[in-house]
Amino acid sequence: MGKVMTLAFSEDEEDVCQRMLQIISESPRFEGCNVLQVEKHLSFGGMKLNLAEKNVIIHDAEIMLTNREFEILYLLARSLGRIFSKERTDVEKLD
Repeated sequence: MGKVMTLAFSEDEEDVCQRMLQIISESPRFEGCNVLQVEKHLSFGGMKLNLAEKNVIIHDAEIMLTNREFEILYLLARSLGRIFSKERTDVEKLD
């Protein structure tokens, strides 16, 4: 069974994060491992979600959302084409 490692970095540590990802991806020890990076922006149509600042821009106008509203919008935006039912617990996990 494989292992999963998760690292979180703040915005001001981005250069450290990028360097670590480069070292990991070039190391023979980690050959065959997938290194995933989370996008900083999610865009589609005229909408842009800034994940670091948790804000939404639609056609150059910033839309004010609560943290929960942003998290729900992000969940839906990264799951385009997916159908959610009332019984889905993904949104409940945002609390």
